[in-house]
Amino acid sequence: YVSLVGMTDKQAAERARADGLDIAVDMKVYTKGCRPLIFSQRVAPTQVSYLGYPGTSGISNMDYFVGDPVTVPAKTRRFFNEKIIYMPNCYQANDNLRPHPDVIPSKAELGLPEDKFIFCSLNNPNKVTPVEYDIWMRLLHAVPDSVLWILAPSEHQKKNLTDEAAARGIGPERLVFAGRLSIKAHLARLPQADLFLDTFNCCAHTTASETLWSGVPLITKPGDQFASRVAASLLTAIGCEDLITQSAEDYFDLALKLAQDPDALGQIKQRLKDNLWTTPLYDSESYLRDFQDLMEKAVTRQRSGQAPKHLFLGEEPTSPKKKAR
Repeated sequence: YVSLVGMTDKQAAERARADGLDIAVDMKVYTKGCRPLIFSQRVAPTQVSYLGYPGTSGISNMDYFVGDPVTVPAKTRRFFNEKIIYMPNCYQANDNLRPHPDVIPSKAELGLPEDKFIFCSLNNPNKVTPVEYDIWMRLLHAVPDSVLWILAPSEHQKKNLTDEAAARGIGPERLVFAGRLSIKAHLARLPQADLFLDTFNCCAHTTASETLWSGVPLITKPGDQFASRVAASLLTAIGCEDLITQSAEDYFDLALKLAQDPDALGQIKQRLKDNLWTTPLYDSESYLRDFQDLMEKAVTRQRSGQAPKHLFLGEEPTSPKKKAR
């Protein structure tokens, strides 16, 4: 490990070049603590944007972006400055050695009612727009014995959410606010949710994989941009594509059905449990092999003097042809 703390971007780039890197991976791009100007100076023959920022870097020297067929379908590649390294399943790395909690806090300890259906949204509050909130309030109207468990770390956020609920005819007793906790405590509380309601423009990413790991079904509605398609990728990789909806009304209808049909919800929860060890999402060993093979492809291509191109393991998957009506 070489610490770049205290170095200028130019000094950091010079140090990296002097070390003769084969691949440089930027896991920040435009997120907190980022140093994109280091990568703009070409610190390695192959430069890759990965995981931290859910979109193109726009940096001319960034060669590749790690995605998958769900997060970056062929029609959206043109919006990326980089060529896409296509992981065959989900682009997101997950640790299958992460423990499940030994003790789950009671609903009372979490401020949740014992006898009501728990709709949950523990995404960052800045992901919530009026579009989702309208649907969530409609669900609370349609399912009287339910509450919305929602992340709101500040009093300002709690007041805004309460006021907006009131404007939609929902009283404050129907909202249960959650604060930020350590990862361990967060994973311990998640199983008390009945159904996770995803946001649209920027959906659940790490929160989604934590939710599915905890055995809680998640409903999503992907858009066109990468940041809105991650939860759909996760659900596909764990064999729960039926929780991916294509419209706001389908999203509402599915959430309402699962809230009103305990058997259907129970079947999905059982499938999540069964698929935990038999589907690609939490198969860390296979993920590692695929990631390694694709990085080797990128380096081999560069060393042979070829320009970057979209990379796949095997042949590029083709979209199924639509049947003629």
